[in-house]
Amino acid sequence: MISKLKDWRKALFLPNLMILCSPVEFVSQFSLTAFCLLYSSNKYAYVAAISCVAYIILNLAAVISFECRIARKDIEYMQWRTKYRITSRVILILAGLFSFKIIRLHYSLLFGYDCFKASFQFPGTFQRQIIIFTYLHILFCSVVVCGIDIMGLLFLPWGTQLQVTMVETAAITLVLVILDFVELCKLN
Repeated sequence: MISKLKDWRKALFLPNLMILCSPVEFVSQFSLTAFCLLYSSNKYAYVAAISCVAYIILNLAAVISFECRIARKDIEYMQWRTKYRITSRVILILAGLFSFKIIRLHYSLLFGYDCFKASFQFPGTFQRQIIIFTYLHILFCSVVVCGIDIMGLLFLPWGTQLQVTMVETAAITLVLVILDFVELCKLN
């Protein structure tokens, strides 16, 4: 039991926190779009929908890029992937469905398990990919959602679920942007 506790302490806190929060961010963006449609805020709904589409495209692009640039070319990763075949597939499926940030599971040491400790022959390629997609996500998703939230809270009448959702999405998005920037500082 004590050895498992020591292994658990090896886990990287920030990547694991981001991994756990990223599906919440994904769902919050879709709920914002749905509530904008329900409360007849079409101009906000269109912008939110475009942001959701950008989020999905970024997720799929990150998974495809990882598969093409890293998974098929990095010898050390291919050896890890052979050993942890199911883990590598689940990580990429979840990253494609919910958030590319889940790709961080590869190095997160979640609960100290070796299956979350992939090795890379060229870790710089993996880090650059995470950095690029994080910046794109901040620009095309987070900034847009925060803009919708601020504009909606300033100009829409108060008292509906839409405003509550806007406050929630703004809080979730801002916290994750802060975490993104902290992680980017560590990766650079």
